[in-house]
Amino acid sequence: MIHQQNSQHQEAGLSFYEIIVILAILGILSAIAAPSISMGEEGLEDTKDKVTANLKLGRTKAMAETSAYMIRPVHSTDLEGDPESQLKILRSKQKSSCEEFKDSDDDGIDDTGNWTPDPGFSYEDLQFAKNVEVVEAKVDGEIRDVDDWSICFNSRGLAANSVVLKLENTEDNSQANIEIFKGGTLMAYDIAEPASPSSPASPSSPASPSS
Repeated sequence: MIHQQNSQHQEAGLSFYEIIVILAILGILSAIAAPSISMGEEGLEDTKDKVTANLKLGRTKAMAETSAYMIRPVHSTDLEGDPESQLKILRSKQKSSCEEFKDSDDDGIDDTGNWTPDPGFSYEDLQFAKNVEVVEAKVDGEIRDVDDWSICFNSRGLAANSVVLKLENTEDNSQANIEIFKGGTLMAYDIAEPASPSSPASPSSPASPSS
């Protein structure tokens, strides 16, 4: 009889300690999920930070591995990605200096076989936030098509060209610039919206370059 009462009592519900453990697990899961839920709410800022971080990492890896690294848009023939909203990071197999990416048949693959994708960068790492894309690219001051630019860092961390990428959130038309200088430093900043005639606003100044 006593054994049956104890069994009924145990089956009645969860103990206090079991409830505490469940709440703790839910708290951990909520903390993990929160960043992914909020990601994309500030699409332009997310993308600007992500692109800048990838450029810095590519430069760091070029110096650490004494091998040139190239950052460029994906090619239109790639199965995944859009040239306006995804990057590709390539590593030179043989050279510590920047060598031109040669693509005579326009298939997005280097003819020399020297440049190969770095597997250390995942698809998610190089994908822009939704509705954010490159709308203008300048290489050494010359405007290029949004799929016709590249940034190459040699083993000393120096860039082969100066590049300016203009990003835009197509939902609210907000814009930001990412500038890469030949010395290897980077600068990212928002582009101020045009001031209205009734209340002129002072333009925002670019952030100081970061190496």
